[in-house]
Amino acid sequence: MENGKGKEGMYIYCLINNGIEISFGNIGIKDNEVYTVPFKDIGAVVHKHSPQTSNLKPQTPESEDKEAMVEFAISHQHIIDMATEKFGTLIPFNLNRIIEGKEEKVVEWLKRDYIKIQNTLKAVEDKAEFEIQIFMARDVLINRIKRDSEDFKRLKELKMNPGKAYVLGQRILREELERKVDSFCRSFYAQISKCADKIQINKIEGALMPEKQLIMKLSCLIHENKLEELKTVLKRIGDSEGFDARLSGPWQPYNFILI
Repeated sequence: MENGKGKEGMYIYCLINNGIEISFGNIGIKDNEVYTVPFKDIGAVVHKHSPQTSNLKPQTPESEDKEAMVEFAISHQHIIDMATEKFGTLIPFNLNRIIEGKEEKVVEWLKRDYIKIQNTLKAVEDKAEFEIQIFMARDVLINRIKRDSEDFKRLKELKMNPGKAYVLGQRILREELERKVDSFCRSFYAQISKCADKIQINKIEGALMPEKQLIMKLSCLIHENKLEELKTVLKRIGDSEGFDARLSGPWQPYNFILI
């Protein structure tokens, strides 16, 4: 399968665990007709792609380009949501997943990767993707370190230059905080992993809550039977002094698809 904006072909929204042949009408990106291309008991949800009907023009101003991409993303996700509601388990793709050629090329691909597609569908059956964010109240933990740290207590008892004492104190606090955060994150990960089929650790780019620091961001593949257990774990984490746990989803399992 190819990713490409300037090629004629078939735009792939998702793969489904059903060999039905059906048209959903002109509800796709740029009002393209969305329909299925089946093979045995699986299929692809597609529209016919061409640069003129599916992508931005080369000279589109940047502001219009961004606005159009948001519109495309909303239309793309709408189709995947619709397919999820109709078929249940599916394999979603991100924007601009295109295979060159016509329906026959889609069938060739489905036939070639049939076993892999079936195994992937089975792997995500009755599961959804959830994002977990864990925040730490830095000041709460620092105050706890000042209260409990033997090294920090001994430093206060030493007679030394106030400036030097401050620098050493800050070093102790920083090292203790790093150790505690690492220990807490390992513990939280271990608890969450008991509820998840798969976990992806995501890069932390910034906190959503100004008074707290984001210390862990996970994408998790969760079976529907494990969701309540996960919520119990996150509530226990959130009830811990200095921490807050946030859960969002369910989403289609984009981060766990390797096709």
